[in-house]
Amino acid sequence: MIAPSCSLLHVPCDLDNEHKEEVLTVEIKNWMAFAKQKLQEVYSLKQLCQNTQEEQNIILLKENKTAIESRSTSSLIHKQHIKERVRNLTELDSRRTSNFTKRQQVQTKVLNLPLMPTTTIGSFPQTDEVRANRAKYKKGDITLDQYEDFVKNEMAK
Repeated sequence: MIAPSCSLLHVPCDLDNEHKEEVLTVEIKNWMAFAKQKLQEVYSLKQLCQNTQEEQNIILLKENKTAIESRSTSSLIHKQHIKERVRNLTELDSRRTSNFTKRQQVQTKVLNLPLMPTTTIGSFPQTDEVRANRAKYKKGDITLDQYEDFVKNEMAK
């Protein structure tokens, strides 16, 4: 039996619906799979196991190999200047050059944080108004600036 390794319930539906290439370039999309693509991959595995349509199987395997090689060599993921910095790390780089009190003074001056800084993790609760405003933006009824101004005002409330 061939099946997905986990539920596809929380996976986005279809990568083909992603059209903003400034967010997801063709290169990045080639590395991804949403629910529809995952099911196509499962079907392809079935085809490969049944050894049917041999020429089609060779094409599938070549496409898969190309995607894997693309990701393994992409400059979007592999930054040579960072790899070089990591290669040049020494034992001294793992030791602090000042004590905690000194670092705390510098951080306080530079970051200007409150006495007990906090952050949020995850999503903020969303009101019906926020969701309705997002729907208007997605439909093109309002501009990005109008959408962002609305969200900023809601956060300020």
